[in-house]
Amino acid sequence: MVAQREYYLAIMWQDGGQSIVDIKDVVSQLPYFASLKDEGAFQNVSVVDYGTGIEWSNGIDYSADSLEVMATEQASLLQA
Repeated sequence: MVAQREYYLAIMWQDGGQSIVDIKDVVSQLPYFASLKDEGAFQNVSVVDYGTGIEWSNGIDYSADSLEVMATEQASLLQA
């Protein structure tokens, strides 16, 4: 049995709120994000452009708006 990797991001929003977002589907299903399957690459992420998104050291980026949508969707699934 192969252990499944976890792709969680802990997010602190500018308003002080916090979210945990699982981007496993993004990394596993979209070719653009395939290099993030490497644990070292995935962990090397930072906030960019005054909080409008995140970027990994290899140049892959993701918008804060998209992360917010995912956080909202995932939170509603956990409450159901």
